[in-house]
Amino acid sequence: MKPIAVIPKSTYTTHLFWRAVEAGAREGAKEAGVEMIWKGSLDEDDPAQQIQIVQQFISEGVGGIVLAPIDETALRGPVAAAMQKGIRGIAR
Repeated sequence: MKPIAVIPKSTYTTHLFWRAVEAGAREGAKEAGVEMIWKGSLDEDDPAQQIQIVQQFISEGVGGIVLAPIDETALRGPVAAAMQKGIRGIAR
């Protein structure tokens, strides 16, 4: 099974909310028996970096993308591109 990519708004390590989200995602992936890749932009105000991360995972051919978009409008194109490649996803 292909890995699932989880892309938070930020990977700022001292932000307790995203640390809790990561812990829950890792536990869920473990329970489901799938590999999870956690990667996000360093800044919650950098949609360009988040778009690059989505595009990276598309080119790597992950099985799914879970995305907390920084800018929903800016991410529509990359999300549509992922869907065209058959990558399942959950946004928001």
